[in-house]
Amino acid sequence: MVGTLNLIGQLVVAFIVGGLAWSFAEYALHRFWGHGPFRIGLFYQEHTRHHAEGHYMTPAVLKWAFAVGLFSAIVGLSLVVNALVYGVAFGSGFCIAYGYYEYFHWTLHQYAATNFYGRWARRHHFYHHFHEPKMNHGVTSPIWDICFGTYRAVHEPVRVPRSLAMPWMSLTQRWPSDFSLRGSVLR
Repeated sequence: MVGTLNLIGQLVVAFIVGGLAWSFAEYALHRFWGHGPFRIGLFYQEHTRHHAEGHYMTPAVLKWAFAVGLFSAIVGLSLVVNALVYGVAFGSGFCIAYGYYEYFHWTLHQYAATNFYGRWARRHHFYHHFHEPKMNHGVTSPIWDICFGTYRAVHEPVRVPRSLAMPWMSLTQRWPSDFSLRGSVLR
C-alpha cells in the first residue's frame, strides 16, 4: 500500500514537473525560435505570420501533430532510460499544459477579457505584439520573462494598428483604457 501511494506521489510530481517544463518551453520557443537566433522552419514561419496578421493562428492539425510528436519523443526517451510510467506522467503534464497554452493564446486574440488574469495577459501579450517583440515572451505567465530580464510591465494603453485590431476590441466597454488605435481610446 505504501509503495503504491509512493508511486502515485512520484507520478503526480512527474506530471507537475512536465507542466512546469512546458512553461519554460513556451518562453524559450517564443524567445529563441520566434524572435531570436533560430529563425528557421515551420514554427518561425507560422509565428511570423501570426505577428503580421493579428487574427491568424496556426492550424489545429499542425498543433496536434506537434503535441503528438512531443509526447512520442518524451515516451520514447523514457523507454530508453527504463522509466515509462514517469515518462507518460511527465509527457501528459507537458502536453496538457501545452494544450492549455494553445487554448488560452487563442482566447486572447478572439475574446475580450472577463477577469483580472485575462486583462493582464492581453495587455502583456499585446505589448509584445505591438510595442516590443523582444519583450514579454511568456503568454500564460511572466515568470520566465522576469527570470531572464525580458519582462515589461504594461501601465499605458497598448496601441494597436487599426489593420490588426481584433473585432472584440471595439465591442468591449469593460476596460476601454487598455487598448488604443492610433492614440484614441477604443470605445
